[in-house]
Amino acid sequence: MKSVGQIARDMGVSPQAIYKRLRTQETLLAELGDHVIIKGGMKFDKTGENAVKALFGFKDEADNVVNLTEIVDNQVVNQTEEVDNLVDNLVVNRLYNEIEFLRSQLSAAEERNHELALKLGELIKSNQSLVIMLETKVDNLVDNSVVNLTEKVDNLVDNLVEKPKAGFWRRLFKS
Repeated sequence: MKSVGQIARDMGVSPQAIYKRLRTQETLLAELGDHVIIKGGMKFDKTGENAVKALFGFKDEADNVVNLTEIVDNQVVNQTEEVDNLVDNLVVNRLYNEIEFLRSQLSAAEERNHELALKLGELIKSNQSLVIMLETKVDNLVDNSVVNLTEKVDNLVDNLVEKPKAGFWRRLFKS
């Protein structure tokens, strides 16, 4: 036999809630008759206990366990889904942030590459103008060298051809 307080604890309700529900269901008390002892407080046998629990939507202890198990299972499933959603959101947010970071790095690298390409273009133009200047200087030097060499060769040839060989005494007494 269980008291109202024990049944209330089993169901997770207050004893006052049970008394109130029983007062509104006086025909149920009359039907329970043999299953209720009212000396010094209400006490119920197993059938009476199941009838009181039925007033609150509980069918019997086995159903209680099944109902509680289903409730816990549903809560676990819901919490698991919530955790999965939170983890998915965190992963998506982390990936999004990483993508944005990589995009900013890529943009900075593209800007740097563009700057370097412009500088390279300037260096190529400068190099081309230097090559042209060097070519003209080399051409001028070659031309000057050729002219100088030609003049020297002409002078040597003239010196060899124009001077007759003088003898020993003429060389000694130059006029």
